[in-house]
Amino acid sequence: MRGRKLIATALLAGMVSSPMVMAEVLSDKDLGSVSAQGFQVAVQTAGAHEQNINNDSVQLNDNAQAAAAGMAVTNTAASAANVAQNVVGVSGGYDRDAIYQRNDQTATNIERSEQEGRQLDVDYTLFSLGMLADVQNLNNGSTQLNGNAQEGIVGMAVTNAASSAANVAQNVVGLSNSSAFGLHDDVRQANVQVAQNQNVNGQFAEQVDVDGNGLSVAVDMDRQNINNGSAQLNDQAQAAARVMALTNSASSASNTAQNIIGIGASRYDEVSQVNDQYAENVRINGQLSGQGEADVQVLALSVDYDKQSINNGSTQLNENAQFNVIGMVVSNLASSAANTAQNVAGIIGGSTGGLANDITQRNNQVALNAPINGQGGVQVDLDVDVLGGSIDIDEQNLNNGSVQLNDDAQAAAAAMVLTNSASSALNVGQNIVGIVDSHGDDVRQVNNQYAEDVSINAQDALQLNVDTGLIDLNYGEAHANNGSVQLNDNAQAAAVGMVLTNTAGSAVNVGQNIVGMANGYSGTITQTNIQSAVNY
Repeated sequence: MRGRKLIATALLAGMVSSPMVMAEVLSDKDLGSVSAQGFQVAVQTAGAHEQNINNDSVQLNDNAQAAAAGMAVTNTAASAANVAQNVVGVSGGYDRDAIYQRNDQTATNIERSEQEGRQLDVDYTLFSLGMLADVQNLNNGSTQLNGNAQEGIVGMAVTNAASSAANVAQNVVGLSNSSAFGLHDDVRQANVQVAQNQNVNGQFAEQVDVDGNGLSVAVDMDRQNINNGSAQLNDQAQAAARVMALTNSASSASNTAQNIIGIGASRYDEVSQVNDQYAENVRINGQLSGQGEADVQVLALSVDYDKQSINNGSTQLNENAQFNVIGMVVSNLASSAANTAQNVAGIIGGSTGGLANDITQRNNQVALNAPINGQGGVQVDLDVDVLGGSIDIDEQNLNNGSVQLNDDAQAAAAAMVLTNSASSALNVGQNIVGIVDSHGDDVRQVNNQYAEDVSINAQDALQLNVDTGLIDLNYGEAHANNGSVQLNDNAQAAAVGMVLTNTAGSAVNVGQNIVGMANGYSGTITQTNIQSAVNY
């Protein structure tokens, strides 16, 4: 059945493209509605070549931003992005210092890329038609870093987002009391983040009506390197980067929140760190809602249709990408909804010892992901009357909705959270407290997480009504790894991390609560993880 689907797709694509060269070349804007009738030619050869189509994408090549340094470095395309940083340093503080840091962020991204709503009505008669269509390097709505892009970059937050809704929030407090011990310091850090992403990349809502009569039809179609809605890092990209929060996002909704507190000489302090995160991603990559009717009569039909390296909605790291990277959070996301929250508190009691500090760390996370990668919702009525012919269809390296790490990608990486996600709903919550020289402290750590993933990868909802003549079909398929995690060669060799996740087509929750104490004892330590993961 799948072979017949691709036959129809190839035939329809070939017959749609052929009449265009017979008339004046039209722009995409002019192609809202086209009616071509009555073409009669003796011999027609059409050539259509498309290369390097990267609508709504972030592309950094060669040495772009290599060795750059900044507190916040952001590159966005067709995205809604918020980056907030609150940094306070106090030396010589006294009693009852009050520090409040809060970030409220909402990023809503609704956009469509590439071609939309085209209608074609074609009626032609010809004796010989030859059609050659090469489509290469289609990376709509993608993040691409090549060469030495961002190699050795240093910063607090580095974000590359394409066709995404992305929030990054950082609250940092350093408080050192000058007296023997501080008294009743009040430090509160809160991040409230909402990221909603609804995108369509590729070809959308096309209706084609073809009525043809010919003697000989030859169609040669090649498609290579189709990576719509993907995150791609190649060569030395981001190698040796040093970043607190490093995010590469394509066709995703992502929230990253970090609350960091360091207090010296504390007594009766109140510390509150809270992250509320909601990420919702509704993504469609590829072709959607096409309807076509074709009625063609030919004596000889030859179709050669090749597809190679189709990785829609995937995360791809090749060669030395992110080699020896160091960061608190390193995330590569494609067609995903992801929340990452970190609360880190370090408290030193001082020379006279700390006493009865109250510490609360909480992460509330909801990730909802519903991507469709590939071809969906297409209805084709195809009537081909063929006396004789052949169709050769080759498909290789199909990795829609997959995570791919090759060669030395992420080798020797070091991160508290290292995440590679494709077509997934992912929550990572970390609560970490370190206490030295303090007694009777109350510590509460909570992660409340819900992840739901409804992913459709490859080809879906294609309805065909096909009537053909005598056709010799040669159909080959190799290396189909849709919705997979692939680590090859030395990928992630010697990588070090508290959380290391590679997810594809999954719903995942990771919650960590860690308390370390030295030279003291606790009053009460409460650690709670509430997790629910639903995957369809």
